Amino acid sequence: MKPSQLIDSFYIEKELDTALENVKNNLASGSCSSYDDYRYLVGVHDGISTLIGIVDDLKHRYLKDELEDAER
Repeated sequence: MKPSQLIDSFYIEKELDTALENVKNNLASGSCSSYDDYRYLVGVHDGISTLIGIVDDLKHRYLKDELEDAER
């Protein structure tokens, strides 16, 4: 993984963490005016959580490949 890609992954993780925290705060504050709004935010939360997992997995795969290439 190139240094710029690693920095990009950290930036993406930070942005996703911030977005997830905002959704959590909205859910906790009771800002939803209807059940549909609540379900929407839960879906957004689930989607962001999934994206965080995907980015983390990709980062680990690339770092693992880099380590294997360096050992050769």
